[in-house]
Amino acid sequence: MTQRRPQGRRSTLSATASATASPTAPRSASAGLACLLLTSLLLAGCSGDDESAPPEPSETSSTPAAAPPLATKTSVQHVTGRLPKKPRAQLVEEITAAVDVWIDRGYGGEYPRTDFAGAFGSFTTGARTRAEADRNLLTNAGVGERIDGVEMTARAVRLDVLAPGGRPAAVTAHVHVGMQFGGEVTRRDRVLGALYLTRESGEWKVFGYDLKRGRV
Repeated sequence: MTQRRPQGRRSTLSATASATASPTAPRSASAGLACLLLTSLLLAGCSGDDESAPPEPSETSSTPAAAPPLATKTSVQHVTGRLPKKPRAQLVEEITAAVDVWIDRGYGGEYPRTDFAGAFGSFTTGARTRAEADRNLLTNAGVGERIDGVEMTARAVRLDVLAPGGRPAAVTAHVHVGMQFGGEVTRRDRVLGALYLTRESGEWKVFGYDLKRGRV
């Protein structure tokens, strides 16, 4: 769940004035003195206009910016076979996206709520049916009506990859999800275990899982 910090602006107004006197014809000492006195008086009278207006105070926000949502940190732990650098980076991106569908829709989002229908969008049909029966484990359905918010405290994924011939064929994603509840239920929960993924119609899908959930 990506706020910008308001930027301060500074505006400075200033006024400047200058005056020069260049006599064009000889004049008497008394006339010159009179002109000098008159010029001095005029400059003294205008001196207040030479002062710059005080700068406007910088605009700053009194509300601190909210912390950015916690991102999933995914790493490759072990590869059986061969997985070059570029396919490895692509695999990490694709597996993270599939796992994030489950984490974001199953545990994150707005509360209170009872609808967690989209939590298993990255599961195969068979795994989705099983996960619906385990929704209190794989989602916050059990507490969704009694909390008003969730702060994600951990989102880590470590991958074991089967890559015969340099192409990933199956992945075990070891997951660690931590969250802090707010509202009627105030506690911290942690979900640990593994998701098993394979390609289906060109996308990585969860076909099985082995997870446990408990309070911290």
